[in-house]
Amino acid sequence: MPERSLKGWFKLAFHLFVSEQWEKVREVVEDNDTTYRWLKEQILREIRSIEEKAFRSFLGSAALNIRDRLITLKHVSPDEETFNKVKFWLKQQTGKFTLEDSDNSTEDRVTGCKIALLEASFLYFDEPQVVAKYFRSLLTKLRGVGGVDSAIETKDNPTILAQVKIINDAAKEYVLSLPQELGDWPHFEIPSEALPTDKADYEPPETWCFGDYGMADGQMCYPEKLAIDKDGQFLVLEEHTIGMGGVETIQRIQLFSPKGKFLRCVLKRGQGKVNGMADFCLTKDGNILVADEDEEGKSRIQIFDYGGSQLLQITSNVDAPEITPRFNSVVVDPDAKIIAGDIAAMCVHVFSSNGKTVCKFGKLGRGEGEFQTISSVACDVTGKIYVSDSVLKRIQVFDSDGNVLSVFGPSGTHLRYIIFDAARAEVYGSDYENHKVKVYTTAGEPLRAHGKYGTALNEFWFPYGLALMNDGRVAIAERENHRITVMKI
Repeated sequence: MPERSLKGWFKLAFHLFVSEQWEKVREVVEDNDTTYRWLKEQILREIRSIEEKAFRSFLGSAALNIRDRLITLKHVSPDEETFNKVKFWLKQQTGKFTLEDSDNSTEDRVTGCKIALLEASFLYFDEPQVVAKYFRSLLTKLRGVGGVDSAIETKDNPTILAQVKIINDAAKEYVLSLPQELGDWPHFEIPSEALPTDKADYEPPETWCFGDYGMADGQMCYPEKLAIDKDGQFLVLEEHTIGMGGVETIQRIQLFSPKGKFLRCVLKRGQGKVNGMADFCLTKDGNILVADEDEEGKSRIQIFDYGGSQLLQITSNVDAPEITPRFNSVVVDPDAKIIAGDIAAMCVHVFSSNGKTVCKFGKLGRGEGEFQTISSVACDVTGKIYVSDSVLKRIQVFDSDGNVLSVFGPSGTHLRYIIFDAARAEVYGSDYENHKVKVYTTAGEPLRAHGKYGTALNEFWFPYGLALMNDGRVAIAERENHRITVMKI
């Protein structure tokens, strides 16, 4: 089967349920994120609202069905299996039945027509002539709804007239884009003076996101860490998961444009360069530093350029340690030294930019300067090293020689990842257990927090890696939402 593009279908859904002002999202949406995640989240927000208001009604069932299908579509060009799965469930045509049932209110029947248009345009996606015919039939049925006919004739119900106009305009635009003739299209005469005068102008949400679950280019499987380079491009690392029982998994570092467009896969597990990447960051000269393991399972640190060429390797046999290191977290300090957390020896290694050991500090324990585990390491602009311990629920701060300076944050503070905003003298941390991103002063005093469990645009589901944008916004890798969210906190 030829590749199908649902760009027009998503645009129809946006027009029907969010806004007719496509020009306000065009630049961000078109030819960028192939999952259409930001656009889809806006559509889902409106569908969920309908579902909640029409709970346990025919319209509620129709909204639930289209909501679940939107969630299933994780790429603007779905594979055949996904396309047919969505098509199967839309054959229920609950939106069409809501429109046709005269026992429903006029408002519900109008909304049912919106859903029916999405159902029909998907069911007959490969038959544009049938879509045009079906749209004419649905609009004719809408014109025949008593409440709609009365509103058009008397022009005394601006709310209904506004929704009918949206449906008529969106349906026409879609048919003409197929391209098909309108034919014997039903007549809707709705003068502008009959429409609401206080309609709020659509403004796109400031929170933006890209990516959705999957293994295709531009999709993500449990994104864990991200970085933003000097050109504003995103590099995203997926979690190292191994499938069982025939389940296929993937791990990559993918490169995206500043608008979320997939550019290329920079590194991929199992292709002879990296295996089981635990963490990554960018070096001072813009290369990619990776903590992974070799073919024998031994931990190492490597540096690659954007073309995937290896520039440096630090093996786990550093200074003949008593315990073979297992690097799980890496960061580069202001002097280009490499800081690496070691969860085998429960210590922190400091290497020069060319891979020579500078110092090592820490050991297993519960006392000052000791760790029960090392969740992550971070470094601020002054060179202080922050080590997060998820077992002891504390973040210890060290100088560059490994001397303990302080404990960051109130007692019991645990943050999965930490980044520093030197310009604003603030520290951001991901509290993934509580689905929040928290903000502190550089002294560790809490300032504010954002987030709660959920899948909506302003909600988080296990926020992990963080990266700071030049404009002060924060990019967040949401592990279970399989997306990168960018927002002001």
